[in-house]
Amino acid sequence: PMPVVVGDTNKNSAVCARHLIREIDRVGRQMLVNLVEHKGRESVVGSAYASIVGNCVSSELIDARMIRYIPWDFHHETRGMHYEKLHQFVEQLQREISDMGYFWYSDDNVLTLQQGVFRINCMDCLDRTNVVQSTIARAVLSEQLVRMGVHAAPEQGLSVYPKLESILSHLWANNGDYISRQYAGTSAMKGDFTRTGRRNFSGVVNDATYSLARLWINTFRDYFSQSVLDFIVGNHQAATVFRTLIDLRSHEPEHIQQIVLANEAKIRDSVHAAVGSGESVKLACMVQSPMELGTLKLENAVDSVLIVTDAAVYVCGSSSQHRQSSVSIELSALTGVQYGAYITETRTPQGLDPSYNHGIVLKFDSASKQQAGAIVTASKKDASCTSSQFIACKVTSEAQVVMQHANESTNGLLSASIKDIALVRMERLEKQTPNLLTEHICSTILSQKLVTSATDQFITDSPIISAAAAKQGVSFVDKMASQLHYAFWI
Repeated sequence: PMPVVVGDTNKNSAVCARHLIREIDRVGRQMLVNLVEHKGRESVVGSAYASIVGNCVSSELIDARMIRYIPWDFHHETRGMHYEKLHQFVEQLQREISDMGYFWYSDDNVLTLQQGVFRINCMDCLDRTNVVQSTIARAVLSEQLVRMGVHAAPEQGLSVYPKLESILSHLWANNGDYISRQYAGTSAMKGDFTRTGRRNFSGVVNDATYSLARLWINTFRDYFSQSVLDFIVGNHQAATVFRTLIDLRSHEPEHIQQIVLANEAKIRDSVHAAVGSGESVKLACMVQSPMELGTLKLENAVDSVLIVTDAAVYVCGSSSQHRQSSVSIELSALTGVQYGAYITETRTPQGLDPSYNHGIVLKFDSASKQQAGAIVTASKKDASCTSSQFIACKVTSEAQVVMQHANESTNGLLSASIKDIALVRMERLEKQTPNLLTEHICSTILSQKLVTSATDQFITDSPIISAAAAKQGVSFVDKMASQLHYAFWI
């Protein structure tokens, strides 16, 4: 896509001036070398840059003597592999290089100080930038050898010192590769010239390969790389990084907020559709459920809503030909609740962490359906079920929303028209890890169950699917798919 310049020229000029003044105060005169193309999409950025710098000077926002703007279209000048023009360009900068100087310390004395820097850029400040910087570095080192009186043939540059030239070339090439791998996922382009001082056909082929690889990486893998960088600087925990391997949704705040709002709306809709008149919602939250009675596998899990009221427990999901759209269990028909580790993903440490992989199993007597209408489902599949059944739910760990009916004191502030369906967020519970939230769900169910009947060992704490069981259940094909998945994203 074509670049878009955000903000007006005056505002951008003021920001640019503040930046340049800060850099001038820190390191001296600024040589602004702009390597972007003068035509096409890059010209939008290059022209804006030139305009803003020019405006800074004409408006006297910065001292014109302390900057020099030098546009040099790298691709146009070196097309046809005429990289000798790089040396011609650096020769044009020789006076600036000499005036800028360098830090020279000898015998406890500072002989010279560097007065300024070359501020070089291309579009991503990777490939072209590194090539020009390394070429300037060669010229500076050659001048330093002359000043020290050890250069045998100044007119020949560093070519008379092949080992030294090779060390410097590989230092700059490695520097470019490391930065490029972190930012773009591949080694730097034009690395053959940086390492050898010559451009050849094999280098062009390598650059074409890198270009295709970068397109693939930037399209499909950039989010994971960003998560790792966020982890390095302390913005993400390790668990978040591991979670990106299996959940590639954006973690931008705006996106998370959209998911939270969608989950809140889903809970409100489910309560309105499933909960009976006069029932009080004690807790409602987001879960994943197979929405099939008698199964624990979550291969095709449905984002569902678990609702606990003073009369029943509801699990509401999307309808399908082979699944229930909702399951409701009267408290009188609920025979037990199991909660514990619910491991369904074995590829990452995050997937094996019980605190983030917790769930509950609601056990009930389906025979009571005909007696008192305790279990109501959207399909007729229950007709062939055994008398003892269960439905499993795994508590959602991301963008969790927990709600309940407003209490009496809060209800008093609500209008009569919405008083019966007023729901409030329980933000304290939303911040809990899934294992703690699951314990609270069980406690809520038990407290409501005790109102209707006394129970012994109604709540059991044991793994639903342990890590060992989950690993044993992974087929050879799934293991191979996991390895391919890992290789793809790493």
